[in-house]
Amino acid sequence: GEEARSLGSDVPFFLSGSGALVEGTGERVTAVGALPRWHVLIVQPPIGSSTADAYARLDAIARPPRPRNTSVTLRALAALQGGDFDVATSCLTNDFQDVVAAQPAIARGLTALREAGAVTPLLAGSGSCVFALTQTAAQRDEIATRLQLPDEFARFATSFRQPIAWRGSVPA
Repeated sequence: GEEARSLGSDVPFFLSGSGALVEGTGERVTAVGALPRWHVLIVQPPIGSSTADAYARLDAIARPPRPRNTSVTLRALAALQGGDFDVATSCLTNDFQDVVAAQPAIARGLTALREAGAVTPLLAGSGSCVFALTQTAAQRDEIATRLQLPDEFARFATSFRQPIAWRGSVPA
């Protein structure tokens, strides 16, 4: 709880042992449970992105409050828990996208993913990495093959981590 948070706002998430919805400044963590067997292609543009600068740009934009009970993030969480790829990808959003992805190298990574066939490519966190989800490793690898980016754009292929046993399960 509070001790983990005192080490850093990301620490409670890493203790969840699963994917998780993290709200506020990291103090509210809702574990997803067993994750679907989806795959991720990550592109790292050859630039960095300052989290402090990203927050400053985000804070400068007037955004209307969003009630939690109508949150697209909660719909995405439910879709993730239910393994509904189409709904989950349609709910992908990142408040930093508009303020950070305007940087040419980040925009180029997002465009390249989209042109290679990615569904809803998105900025990861406050950047500078961008990513795309796929249902299969073959789809992920096909998009990676079609990417039209210079070599200085690093690429990483991975899958959702599958825990040995999630907390709610009973060992056989």
